[in-house]
Amino acid sequence: MLNKKICEFLEQAGPIFFVTPTVGRAIGLEKILPDFHIICSQNSEDIELLRKAGVKVFFLEKDIKNSGKLLADAQVLDYIKSNSLGKRANIVTFKPSPMIEMICEKNDFRYLGNDSKINRDWEDKINFANITTRLGVPNANSRIIKIEKELRADFLDFSKEEKYVVQFSRGYSGNSSFLVESQKDFEKILENNIGRKIKIADYRNGDTYTFDVCIGDFGTLVSQPIFQISGFTEFNKNILGTCGNDYSYGKNLSKEIKKELDLNIRKISEELFRVGYRGILGFDFLVGEKKVDLIEVNPRLVGSVPVFTKLQISSGEMPFLLLHILCFLGFTFQDMELEDVRRDFDFSQLILRNTFEQIKIVEKAMPSGVYKIEGEKIVFERSDYFADDKLAENEFFVTCASAGELVDSDMEYTNIQLACGIMKEKNLFNKHFIKIKEEVLRKIILK
Repeated sequence: MLNKKICEFLEQAGPIFFVTPTVGRAIGLEKILPDFHIICSQNSEDIELLRKAGVKVFFLEKDIKNSGKLLADAQVLDYIKSNSLGKRANIVTFKPSPMIEMICEKNDFRYLGNDSKINRDWEDKINFANITTRLGVPNANSRIIKIEKELRADFLDFSKEEKYVVQFSRGYSGNSSFLVESQKDFEKILENNIGRKIKIADYRNGDTYTFDVCIGDFGTLVSQPIFQISGFTEFNKNILGTCGNDYSYGKNLSKEIKKELDLNIRKISEELFRVGYRGILGFDFLVGEKKVDLIEVNPRLVGSVPVFTKLQISSGEMPFLLLHILCFLGFTFQDMELEDVRRDFDFSQLILRNTFEQIKIVEKAMPSGVYKIEGEKIVFERSDYFADDKLAENEFFVTCASAGELVDSDMEYTNIQLACGIMKEKNLFNKHFIKIKEEVLRKIILK
């Protein structure tokens, strides 16, 4: 996977510090990079498991849930400087921000990410609707309006049982997107958001797929279609919010649909490359029987990166995350041929989020590791911090927030992973996974 040229380059590049409140987001390259550190602030059993595996983890015991504020902490800055050994420190975060850029510039750190302005311009759902329209990429008849006092709920036509998706500029886990099925639903949004802009799109039946993409001087690399699991309000209170992925589910998409998806991804990627973007980004599409609509693009590292990085490593591929890092370290890709990205991975994950409006505490947790079901019971097999390529067909992996950990509304507290598909239909898990899911829910208790 790594040739001599890349290995020597990484040895000279200096230490890499992945700064993220949640340690699981930094997993992927910990056994690949020669001098790699994870800096986190949310407690997890995975911290000790990573340390036992030889990974350098600095855990800041403070309630910080923002990467910029974490990087700004005096103890964190001291850790980075004392572990740089005379070389320039390299900083990775999940999402760029002006605060992170300012801290890196002030301390002469090299930030391995894109300009935060590009992220803000393109991740803004309203601005992005304008961009896609300009580029001629289908986007479910999206239109932008500003909510004025005079705007009435009958602005939308519900006479033919029409439904709409209303989105504000920013959010996460689907908390800025709303399914509007009646004038009453729309009235609530209007009353509470005078002066704000919203994007309104026609609701269309279909499946939502996400793609991991990496762009650079080497071209545009695209993952297989990854089905987004949504609509399960027991795991994400936002009906349009994602609660997991199934890599296997999209294998049967038609060649015509896959071709159209690929064409639209490359059209947007070329525009992003033109404005200076490099590295990893994510795309979300709504796929109908004969039509696809682009929902959004996330020009940053995305939640599927740790899983996809591990899958690529197990397959012997050059991981997108490593290519992303090499782009910002100034590696020259000239005369370097990258193999085609594998598009037939079998893998799934279900993400459990706090669906209550208030903060909850993990009263009872499960040890992170590999399990299997024997009869009616879950049996613990071995400790681990990730579902690696040794995961057998009858096994599954669970990672869980530690007992006593506080979990904010909408935030993840458990992740279940399997080396197979878990969806029977769009809104129905298969029997094998239903049993696993129910047993895990009995074991983990929020209070």
